[in-house]
Amino acid sequence: MHTSSNLTTNESAEYLRQSTRTLIRWRNQRIGPPWVRVGGKVLYRQRDLDAWMEGQTVQPVANDGGDGL
Repeated sequence: MHTSSNLTTNESAEYLRQSTRTLIRWRNQRIGPPWVRVGGKVLYRQRDLDAWMEGQTVQPVANDGGDGL
């Protein structure tokens, strides 16, 4: 997708399928994926985005049959 492993906010938003505004809001709230500031620019490392997404994995709850479904 990208030749660099350092992505801009716009590129990161596209990668995560979120809006740019969402990433900015997450950053301001200190939630969401880690980011770095380099020379006044905010960058996201792709490996950090991947690790953050991995940490967002939700495992389904096994249905034990006791709820009538």
